[in-house]
Amino acid sequence: MLDEYRVVGVTKRAKEIDNRYIESKVLVSSDEFRLGERVLDSKKTPLLFSDKKCKIKGRELDELSINRESVDIRYLEQLVKKGQVLFIGEVMKKVFTLGKGTSLKEALDEVEIHLKKDNICEYLKCDKGNLVFSRKYEIGAAVNRLRKEIFL
Repeated sequence: MLDEYRVVGVTKRAKEIDNRYIESKVLVSSDEFRLGERVLDSKKTPLLFSDKKCKIKGRELDELSINRESVDIRYLEQLVKKGQVLFIGEVMKKVFTLGKGTSLKEALDEVEIHLKKDNICEYLKCDKGNLVFSRKYEIGAAVNRLRKEIFL
């Protein structure tokens, strides 16, 4: 198929066309673009886990179910065990019920520090034996997939 393929250099022609429309180009500001930190809303986040019998279920590596709220996590490719999905749900429960009004980054950094000192069950105060450690990046990605408004 490529025996009859002809390579044509069009860079010069493209630059000529580009120079013709110089007046209509949008000039970009030299200001640096910054995103503000996303702060967890301490009034909205505990509502997701308000029920004392809050059920956290993992449906394989595709979905995390918190009470009736479903979180689609099928594109988190770093997850390899169902226990990681349950761990993410339990960490979300812990972070959201505390509701300190900190940024998501600070909350996840704090979780990581505590998990390096304590084991999973001691930190999360749960007796589930099937929890598997997952990095803060996967936890943050799952939080980003929540459909509820949880940030200020």
